[in-house]
Amino acid sequence: MNQSPQLLSPSEAAKVLSLSKRGLENLRAQGSGPAYVRISSRCVRYSIEALNRYIEGRTKSCTKEETNLPQSLRREASHD
Repeated sequence: MNQSPQLLSPSEAAKVLSLSKRGLENLRAQGSGPAYVRISSRCVRYSIEALNRYIEGRTKSCTKEETNLPQSLRREASHD
């Protein structure tokens, strides 16, 4: 029997990604964030699998690979 994926709220997903809720919303608006499910016009959810794929897709082994980061994330990375 197939089990439904666990869906997280934007606040929960932001915590998993170590982002603010607003930061995650900005990524979604730019089309550069993790895949999401729109349950209704005011309800967005994220699957754990989508968050893991997003993390895996952003994993780098060299700082030279970071040139394709969105501008907003480049600024955050430079402040660390």
